[in-house]
Amino acid sequence: MIIGTKNTNFDIIYNNTNLNRKDEIKVLGLIIDKNLSFEKHWNIMSNKVSKIVSLFSRIRHYIPLFSLKLLYNALILPHFSYASCVWGHTYDKHKDRLTKLQKKLSRIVLFTDYRTDSDDLFKQLNWLSINYMF
Repeated sequence: MIIGTKNTNFDIIYNNTNLNRKDEIKVLGLIIDKNLSFEKHWNIMSNKVSKIVSLFSRIRHYIPLFSLKLLYNALILPHFSYASCVWGHTYDKHKDRLTKLQKKLSRIVLFTDYRTDSDDLFKQLNWLSINYMF
């Protein structure tokens, strides 16, 4: 993979073999693209987190708050924290999607209205917001 957007129209030959180009590559679960935008990684991660948030909305009536917090730590927090030092400082539009999902989840877990201030909910749940994690 050649990283960058300028003048990438050349071939790479190794042992008389022309190497194929890749636009993205998955390394240890992190999807790196040629522009270092991490667009596909964000999309996959936000889709996974969105599915887990919908699961929380269905099971919240049957599981106590303590267990929901444990499930958050086990199922969602690893997506937020894994390799975040690499992909966490890209575009704000990606962080906004995850922030909205995290706010939605906090309201689901605490049975509050969608207009409730999320900072108070994060304090009540002892969660760090996405921006503070990065």
